[in-house]
Amino acid sequence: MPKKETQPLGFPGLNLGNIVGGVEAIPNDFPFMVDMRRGGHWCGASLINEEWVVTVADCTTAAPSDYSLTIGDHNINVVEGTEQTRQAVMIITHPEYGTPFRYENDIALMK
Repeated sequence: MPKKETQPLGFPGLNLGNIVGGVEAIPNDFPFMVDMRRGGHWCGASLINEEWVVTVADCTTAAPSDYSLTIGDHNINVVEGTEQTRQAVMIITHPEYGTPFRYENDIALMK
């Protein structure tokens, strides 16, 4: 039997050319999408009004000041001039997050 080729795990460099089962989005097609950054890209979120985003609680384990929230960014590796970035100031996780299982009630709000 031939040896199966292995692929590295993770997302070093975030090669946007590796879209599986779809196509690259047209810029600004999803204006509600938010790039949560903690040093670099951390998680995604969705803008739900002018001040709040919703994400998974598993992505919000640090202090609010550790996260920046960027909207209007099509390619996170290129400064396109459409980005707006704000510092997170508050995180509200579901009061029963992680109960009884780790990913139970895995939802959070960030301001």
